[in-house]
Amino acid sequence: MSIIMMTDKKEGPNIKQVNWDGRTIFLEETFKGCVIRIFEKNGYDDSDFFATVWNEEKQQFENIEYSTTRAWCYPNNAIVDATPEIQTKWDIMCRESEQKRRKAMIENEKHIPRIGKNVQVVKGRKVPIGTIGTIIREYKTHYGRNESLSILIKTNDNVEYWTNVNNVKTIIRD
Repeated sequence: MSIIMMTDKKEGPNIKQVNWDGRTIFLEETFKGCVIRIFEKNGYDDSDFFATVWNEEKQQFENIEYSTTRAWCYPNNAIVDATPEIQTKWDIMCRESEQKRRKAMIENEKHIPRIGKNVQVVKGRKVPIGTIGTIIREYKTHYGRNESLSILIKTNDNVEYWTNVNNVKTIIRD
């Protein structure tokens, strides 16, 4: 069925005139065979309804808002009706997105100071800036309502320094 929405258009190949509770309205059907999923976004007072569709002109998936609780639009509707070809495109896009997300997560993880990683002190007042060492311990500290992470760094000279995790930068070796 695709997306059915009220329209101001009175004529067209996908336009139907219907009687709805004594009102004459015009409905337009779009994205036939291209709706891959429908979902709802809930706000504080209202909800909006969306359909993810394959846009042939743009050669990409996009979200179309087809209904809302902010106004009268009861006749509007969407039904998942994607063809096998669209399903395949969706599956490929989802796989590629997941691979990008995982790659970004791995790349981001490299930069997070953790036990066993080498770091360099880049700011602070207690540890000399430029000090390089390995994180050997972590300790969560609480100052009032704030929580922070302190780390113990051990240098190659076996000198140990406590500092806040925000004072260091991870050294990345490829």
